[in-house]
Amino acid sequence: EANQESWTRTKIVLDHHYEDIKKQYGENTELRLLAGADVVRSMLNPKSWEPQDIDDIMTKYGVACINRLSAPESGQDKATVPDVTEGMPDLWKKTYRYY
Repeated sequence: EANQESWTRTKIVLDHHYEDIKKQYGENTELRLLAGADVVRSMLNPKSWEPQDIDDIMTKYGVACINRLSAPESGQDKATVPDVTEGMPDLWKKTYRYY
């Protein structure tokens, strides 16, 4: 991703890898998005993420959320895992795991 001239929406990447994984391991295979708490909290902002993409990611794949061990860089969000669930729809909480 870092070497590309433009970014690819996360949902498109997950959809692509999920199809490959299902072909190799079968239909009952699950895929989760692993992300830092700051990224997951940004998903609640419709200006940062397409709302339909986030709903699809949360309901189809789910998210494994972690606290970042390093200090945030200037301007980065200081979100922690408990912060993320505030404002999160109940439907998403069913597929949300934090570590």
